[in-house]
Parts: sequence; structure tokens; C-alpha cells
Amino acid sequence: MADDPSESNVADDLESHSVGGNAEQTGTAAQDASKSSRVKKPRKVLPAQRVSTVNQFELLRAFAIASGDDRSAVGIQDVASIRDLHPNTVSMCNPFFTDTGLIVKHGHKFVPSPEVVAYSERAQWNSDDCGEKLAPIIKETWFAKALIPRLQLRSVNEDEAIALFADISGASPAHKSQLIMLLDYLQLSGLINRDNGVLKLEKVSPSAPPANTGENKTKAVSPNEGGNENTQSRNENIESFVIPIPGKDSATISVPKGLDDSDWQMMSSMLDLYIKRMQERNR
Repeated sequence: MADDPSESNVADDLESHSVGGNAEQTGTAAQDASKSSRVKKPRKVLPAQRVSTVNQFELLRAFAIASGDDRSAVGIQDVASIRDLHPNTVSMCNPFFTDTGLIVKHGHKFVPSPEVVAYSERAQWNSDDCGEKLAPIIKETWFAKALIPRLQLRSVNEDEAIALFADISGASPAHKSQLIMLLDYLQLSGLINRDNGVLKLEKVSPSAPPANTGENKTKAVSPNEGGNENTQSRNENIESFVIPIPGKDSATISVPKGLDDSDWQMMSSMLDLYIKRMQERNR
């Protein structure tokens, strides 16, 4: 990876002072360079600064593609090879991906969320609105919860939104490009509309289930009418258990039989993610 140009300029500056033989000036320049290089780390995890959001969105698709139809956990190298990227590029993006729940860490590997998988599949057919598949995850992020309530009252300019994100995250001006990326994620997911630096709430209608019309209608079959062999077969491959919750309805969880240890670990990670998401939603 190429060195930061600013670091190169500082090095050149220090060298020129050294050649001049002025040790005091060299020491002062070094101290100034050291101070300028120390940027306070934000309290919130931000998108990778050196990877454009376009490439970040493509990396999300790469996670889904590498995971395959069985949605298995994938390594950094697996994802990098799909997009011909250096593994370090993937590593830089993963902290934000995992913090938001777009992907779930599974040991030393990662599992794409169902929303990322849906985003990738939709992108094969329609790249214009495929990002809306990510909305269920993005709307639960700290930056969406900070901005969207304000947009429900009025439009907000981008500078105001960036200042809001900076206050909450503790980011410095050096992180401005990453704060702008948060707006890119909100726009991609269809939650906001950006028009000449003005942000408005994008009203996205919830997807309605496809209507059954004409020959596609399926007649309900009662147990007495037969035709339930397929249902019985499916039930034999499913194991369910009930978790009693005092004073509330019990929780029923169904899982396919024959899961191995890695399957159970992945399920545990995904359940933790959904539980945290529902807890945030119900607070």
C-alpha cells in the first residue's frame, strides 16, 4: 500500500532541515509532525477512509458471492480474490461491516447477513434500488437513528448532518470523508434523498407480498383432504424447541436437523445479531 503523501512531505521537510545543520529546527519540525500525526480515535466505528464507498458496496456483494448458496463463512482472502483486491483492503472495511451487522464475525471468518445476500442478488437484476435491501440493517445504526428523526421534521443540509455525526462519534476534521460516507450508506439503502447538499427523508414503501392471481392461486388443503405429504416430510427435517418467558408469550425456534458444530456456531452468531437488533428497536 502506498505511503500517505502527507507523511512523505513531512519526511522531506525534516531531511532538508537536517542538511542545513540546524538541529534545533529539525527537532521542532519532528515534534510538529508527531503532533499532527496523532489524530484522536473516534468513539464510533467509521467506514474505511482509504476505500471508496463504491468499492465498499462491491465488497459487500463479494462477501455474499463468496459465501455461496449454503451461506458458509468466508475468509478475507476468499473475498479479496473475487474483486482482485489486496486482503488488506478487505481488512480495513471489516470493522465497520461487523459493527453495523452487515457481516457477522465467525471465528476467523465472516458470514454475510441475509440483507447483504438479498442486496447482492437484487443487484444482479436492478442496480438502481438494490441498496434498499440493506435498509433494515442501516436504519438501526447510530447514524441513522441520529439523523432520521430530524429529517422527519425538516430537511437538513449535509454540513449540519456531518457536524451531528462528528459530535456523536467524537470524530475530528480529519475524519470528514468518513462521515460523508455515512450519508452514502443512508442514500444507498434508500433511507434519505440527497439533492444539491440538502437531505430529505426518502419515503420508501414497504414491500408488499406478491399477490396470487389467476392460475397462480393455491387452494388451501385441509388435513382431511390429503395432500400433506410434503408438509410432513418437511416437518421431519425440522426440530423445534420452545423457550418459556415468564409473563409473556413463549419463543419458538425451529432449526433443520443434522447441523454440525460450525452450523451451530453460525446460528449462535446470527441469533445474537438479531437479538441485539430487536433490543435496540424496542428501547
